[in-house]
Amino acid sequence: MNLDPAKGETYYLKALDLSVPGRPGRAEVFFKLADVYFATGLVEEAERNYEAAVAEFEFFDDRLSKGKTLVRLSFVAWDQGDSKRANNLLREAILLLEAEGSSAELCYAYASMVADRSVTGAPKEALDWSEKALELADDMNRGEDRVRTLLHRGASRCDLGDMEGVQEMEEALSLSREVNSSDLTALCYLNLAEVKHRIEGPVAALRLVEEGRNFAERRGQSRRASAARGMLSEPYFELGRWDDVQDLGDPGPALRVFVLNRQAIVLLYRGDLAGAVSLENVFIPEARENADLQILLPALTASALIRVALGQPGAAVGLVDEFAALSHGHPSYHTLYIIDAAMVLCGAGEVDRAEDLLTDEGAARAPRDRNSVLTAQALVAEARGRYNEALSFFEDASGRWSDFGSVFKHGLALWGAGRCLLALERGSEARSTLLEARLVFAKLDAQFLLKKLDQSLAEATALSS
Repeated sequence: MNLDPAKGETYYLKALDLSVPGRPGRAEVFFKLADVYFATGLVEEAERNYEAAVAEFEFFDDRLSKGKTLVRLSFVAWDQGDSKRANNLLREAILLLEAEGSSAELCYAYASMVADRSVTGAPKEALDWSEKALELADDMNRGEDRVRTLLHRGASRCDLGDMEGVQEMEEALSLSREVNSSDLTALCYLNLAEVKHRIEGPVAALRLVEEGRNFAERRGQSRRASAARGMLSEPYFELGRWDDVQDLGDPGPALRVFVLNRQAIVLLYRGDLAGAVSLENVFIPEARENADLQILLPALTASALIRVALGQPGAAVGLVDEFAALSHGHPSYHTLYIIDAAMVLCGAGEVDRAEDLLTDEGAARAPRDRNSVLTAQALVAEARGRYNEALSFFEDASGRWSDFGSVFKHGLALWGAGRCLLALERGSEARSTLLEARLVFAKLDAQFLLKKLDQSLAEATALSS
């Protein structure tokens, strides 16, 4: 929608006052008013007006408009963190619309189902739906639906290991400007940022998120602007901008869980275990209720790290087992959080389970994915006592993470290399490497990690003197 939201609200509220209950036209006013509310982040008001529109369209047996409104309601459910309801609403809309034959509304529903399947961890289903969506979009010259489909088909291809899918996402961003949809353009920026993070690193991701946020703010797309602020948490975390992670506000239900678990990990590593637990008590129940893999999986591994710090290795291993079961068959999600999972399992002595995680690396084709698997391999080799092999892995990972722009993981790999050098009784080299890791963690104010690292550093100093 490109009508100024504030003016739109005033206009449609006045139109609603002038409309006559039970007469044609009132449903469309409810629908347009809901669109305005949704674009500006007033989700509850949007839901109420979409539901009113559904009732009106149903009264007049306008099935096409009802189907379109059900699709919009699915977006609301998604923003409220209820991915199951969102999918159910979409399926209801498609069943209704398919019975009416080919239509613009059906094309919109198909394209929306591609998006739904893509963002909830079902990329193969997304590709299947994309065939229907693109065929109908081309037949009916539906530019916006083509953009939406290309965007999410490209992301799904990347999730399945075909990184050329990013070209479709870039095409979608370009086309979105031609169809003049502010909402879609903002969405393209944000989704492209996620994939670029895997391929090019957090600097590229941050640039796209900030461009998307600025674009959304200029166009009055408060909902997308809020989502963009939430998406800043991941590149901020990787870049070591942990104060900025902590300063992020509430991005709304859809991204709140992810932001909270990143903030909890910052608190944990900075030594505020009580603060981390307080946030965990919020994000774990919300993540389980949502059940969306891209939200639930990082919540599980974050919670596992917190359980380790609390001296509850059994609970931590149980959470990682749950992570492994849910991420099986979803390698792009699996590899993103494999380092945390491997740290928990190796620390608990469950090295066989940690090694099992490495067998599900099938689509580790993006640099971030490969770096994560390499780091997990290093942790497993270290836990097996294969210190020369682990050292080689950690040193390789350290250089890769540095080039990639991940400050925190660069520090983790350096620390691992230092531990291996110490185990090999190469005290002087161990001390030098551990001091380098210490500089990284000190800049992050990671007191919890510094305390552990300093124990190894003291041993290395004694060995080298």
